[in-house]
Amino acid sequence: MLDTIRHSVLVGNTFQGVQVTFVGSEVRYDVILVQKKKEAITIQEQYVCNDFDELASKLRKNLPIILSFGGQGIITKKVANAPNYQSKLLFNASLDDFYWYELRYEATIFASVVRKSVIDQELNKFEQQQLSIIDLSIGPGILATIKPLLSDTTTVNSQEQILIFEGEQLERIEKTTEVSDVLYTLGDEQITSSQLASFATIINYVYPNADIVYDNGMVQATKETFSYKRVFNFFGIFVLAFFLVSLLVSFLLLGYYQGKNQELQLELANQNVAYNQLLELEKDKQNKEAILKASGLDDSNSLTYYVKELTKEVPFAMNLEMLKVFPPRKKIKNGQRIDFDNSSIVIGGVVTTNEAFTEWIQQLKKLSWVKNLEIIDFSKESRKHSFKIKITVSIDV
Repeated sequence: MLDTIRHSVLVGNTFQGVQVTFVGSEVRYDVILVQKKKEAITIQEQYVCNDFDELASKLRKNLPIILSFGGQGIITKKVANAPNYQSKLLFNASLDDFYWYELRYEATIFASVVRKSVIDQELNKFEQQQLSIIDLSIGPGILATIKPLLSDTTTVNSQEQILIFEGEQLERIEKTTEVSDVLYTLGDEQITSSQLASFATIINYVYPNADIVYDNGMVQATKETFSYKRVFNFFGIFVLAFFLVSLLVSFLLLGYYQGKNQELQLELANQNVAYNQLLELEKDKQNKEAILKASGLDDSNSLTYYVKELTKEVPFAMNLEMLKVFPPRKKIKNGQRIDFDNSSIVIGGVVTTNEAFTEWIQQLKKLSWVKNLEIIDFSKESRKHSFKIKITVSIDV
């Protein structure tokens, strides 16, 4: 499973097979587009080009290319499977000047050999057009890999050659002067003999045949380059999607926390208002204590005592805006003694719920020094209720 995923990422599942056939001084290109889906291989497209520029304009640069070479200039021989057979086959020629492609059996080898300059010239054309070659085959021996798919025949046509099989094993290769395309049926697909080698090379790439031996170093660089491009594109899309999702999540989180920040700022502003009001009340309390002290009130009936008793149980939902303990009976005049009403306390403020106000009133009535409690005003203002109460203090307490 891991190999399948790796193969899909590095190469993909769609291949362009190109049969390069040398005919005198000309080159013919038979193209087949093959797609692998799970274990099924289907032919998507087939066409022929007699000019490389036409071929280059039709091939897709985002898909890998698998080449198969055939025709004049490629020699295929059946030899005994013995050491150093290559030197005997080429006599005094340098082995380094040739590419070899072998179909190896236990006793025999079908070897296809061609000068490197012939193959390299074609490979350079593809490289200049930035077309990615990932594998290749040379000669007709590659057709042995698909013989099991052609169980109803013992011969397979390949350009000017006929491959003769005994069972699933290639027995000999014969030349023919009659060159014609033969139509073959492979499962649900039909393919001509001129494109059969390309299809067989693709099959051998996807499902390698241990009998096929060759050096693919000539295309290793372009194969690695194509794999790097595939990996870069694949992970590039993944990384781009990741950053887009991250950006969206960051945007949503930013909006969420901005909303929370605004709520906290508003709550802080309200707390500041309440704190300032508390400071004002404290200041008023201190002033009244000074006045009371100057007026000669007893400690038992002092302002501090009543303020403490009245404010220690104030509900959270309530804000006191006015607290007058022993208010003056008449307007205060300079130079005159203040005449306080030593039996009255007036309280005003706002409360958000009726329940909080009712509970607070009940607590006040329980105080031992409260003789009478009168609700002077209780009215609704927006979402709050403003109130004003008057407490009559029992002097005997």
